Amino acid sequence: MTPYSTDWLCGAVILVRSEMFRAIGGFDPTFFLYFEETDLCARMLQAGFELWATGDVEAIHAGGMSSKKLEPALRDGIYVVEHFFASQYYYLKKHHGAAAAAAVETTELACKALRDFGRMVLR
Repeated sequence: MTPYSTDWLCGAVILVRSEMFRAIGGFDPTFFLYFEETDLCARMLQAGFELWATGDVEAIHAGGMSSKKLEPALRDGIYVVEHFFASQYYYLKKHHGAAAAAAVETTELACKALRDFGRMVLR
């Protein structure tokens, strides 16, 4: 497959030149578990760097390894979900503003409420 330009690369298989990484200040330590590579890619593009992907390489991602180390009560409960949404909100606020972050969060809550209401009605 011919390499192609993209706006995002999966953090599990990303290769970054060290000078590029240093130029944008590395990872933002505010992120925990989620959206850190999304932020990294956005900042690389904002700094004028290009992101490229290829379909010629295959990687196997052992998904969930970071959260697998947690106690089952934390991993399977609200703990991981809380970090996902906190990181998502921070990313959206950082790159798109507080209004966009609040709009996404409100829309997600409304969709969940509608889904739950639909399930209740169908029972």
